[in-house]
Amino acid sequence: MKSKKRFKNKNKNKTQRGGFLFGTNKLTIDLDFNSDDGGFSVLSNDKVKKFLLNSLRNGKNLIQTVPGKNFYTNKSTKLKLQAIKHTEFKMTPSWDEVDCAVKKDWIKSSPCQVGSKDKVFVKYESNKNVAGFGVYLLRILIGDIDKEKHLEFVNVLKETMKDNPVMIDNRDVQWFHLKSAAQ
Repeated sequence: MKSKKRFKNKNKNKTQRGGFLFGTNKLTIDLDFNSDDGGFSVLSNDKVKKFLLNSLRNGKNLIQTVPGKNFYTNKSTKLKLQAIKHTEFKMTPSWDEVDCAVKKDWIKSSPCQVGSKDKVFVKYESNKNVAGFGVYLLRILIGDIDKEKHLEFVNVLKETMKDNPVMIDNRDVQWFHLKSAAQ
């Protein structure tokens, strides 16, 4: 049995196992979209799986980047994720109503007819149980996304975002999407 370390954090006891702080809603991972697998091995590792499943068990269904903590697709980066409870979306367009250029049958990206920032939309729809980046991570976990499919996504993401900072905030639309955070 692994030893447990106790941490005091905001007057709550937290237990750490294998580098993951249980009971929190945040996770930071080092990610390199330029690696041979486009970061697939990082997104499919046990640390990310535990974060996702623990968040969902605790009713925090929406996985997104921490506000103001953007990441990059053109260099090694830190992906700072948070899990929050979110059930209502401002807009709920059908996939056909997402008016952006089709890159793959399951990916659309800028140019889009709505908004001014570069975006990438993925045909994975949020629901009351799992939302945002959590939908994508769950698809990796259950095997719907393998390394090759992930690389398709990464190639579109890098082509669209170039060297701009990127954020994931999926409280507005139910489709998993990423946006440029450039001003």
